[in-house]
Amino acid sequence: MTVAPCIDPSLPARPLSPGECRDCLLRRHEGRLAYSTGRGPRCVVVNYAVHDDEIVLRVPEFNEICQYAPGCEVCLVIDEMLDADSEWVEVTASGVASVVDHCEHTSTERDDLDEVWPSGVTASTLRVPIAQLLGVVQETHA
Repeated sequence: MTVAPCIDPSLPARPLSPGECRDCLLRRHEGRLAYSTGRGPRCVVVNYAVHDDEIVLRVPEFNEICQYAPGCEVCLVIDEMLDADSEWVEVTASGVASVVDHCEHTSTERDDLDEVWPSGVTASTLRVPIAQLLGVVQETHA
């Protein structure tokens, strides 16, 4: 699955290096997860963490991400304004999602996925090894 950056072709833009993309991923903890369903593509806002070279996120079992994402390529898209709203940055990380044991991806050093879920709601932990990392920065006005 590929999600194209939302850039304005009339404004100057440059690609981000892999290091710049990773820095942007590490600064943020919320993004849009794009995945395919039997009814077409979907995009859902999720909380995430970056552990080594993978993205880890928790989703409640009732969310259709749990049905469609495992074993399929997904994209996490993050964007942000930089430099007093003069630059727009968008980063897309993609890879094949899998369900993993939550305890393998959390510890006292890595408590960035500790979310409080209502009583009775179970959640799955998804792991997305970063297979492709693309980013672009664009001036918001010429």
